[in-house]
Amino acid sequence: MEAKWFASYPLRDEIYLIDEPGQVASFLIIGQERALLIDTGLGIGDIYEEVKGFCSSEPLVINTHAHLDHIGGNHQFKEIAIHEAEAQCLEQEVPKDFLQSFIKGSCFSRPFPAGFNPHNYRIIPSRASLFLKHGDRIDLGGRGLQVLHTPGHSPGGICLWEEEKGILFTGDTVYQGVLFANIDGADMEAYSESARSLATLAPKVKKVYPSHCQFILNNNILLELDQAFQQLKAGRIRPNRTIDFFGKPALEAWFGSFSILLPA
Repeated sequence: MEAKWFASYPLRDEIYLIDEPGQVASFLIIGQERALLIDTGLGIGDIYEEVKGFCSSEPLVINTHAHLDHIGGNHQFKEIAIHEAEAQCLEQEVPKDFLQSFIKGSCFSRPFPAGFNPHNYRIIPSRASLFLKHGDRIDLGGRGLQVLHTPGHSPGGICLWEEEKGILFTGDTVYQGVLFANIDGADMEAYSESARSLATLAPKVKKVYPSHCQFILNNNILLELDQAFQQLKAGRIRPNRTIDFFGKPALEAWFGSFSILLPA
């Protein structure tokens, strides 16, 4: 029997985690009137079929940003929302050599699903039907999420905040692991401001659901990230030279459960 590509399971509050092996998490949130899927993964497995196992209706997709590991399954869905700063990125073809480099450099904990040929890997372009901005509210019926624009990792990066339940979905803005502030489109100053903004929210946050590594965190990570950027800005931390995931020189500063990569 073929092993499943996704490892999916319910969390609390009608939220389902859809985990690609060793890579990225998508989150399905069920409201009384509609469902919301946060990110669509790498496009390697059939995430649409996975979602159908939890939700009979077509969900609205919200991309936390337009990097390839968050938009791979977009083309399978009708409604796609993303921050207006990255909407056009969805329509652009991801270069094949970059995708091949990504596949070769990634660690997957399960075999590829049947029918997937890594040599033909492609992110099928998609098109946004809804352009998001800071402060927008997404109503699912009986529950809603607020869009928080948190640039830094990317220009249109967002978090989604469900204040009534104290749940914050942070995409690639906050997680335990290597945080990329050195790649194209990243902005160290904007990242620092986003971290400061999220830290002010921390007293209200009960759970943090990020896209990578440990998928359930408490609000301490928000305070720790803010403190890390403040230490970097004040020059109290001296980053070490390293090579990032993409083979480029970078500076890396460690802060316990996460590190921040900066341009070399």
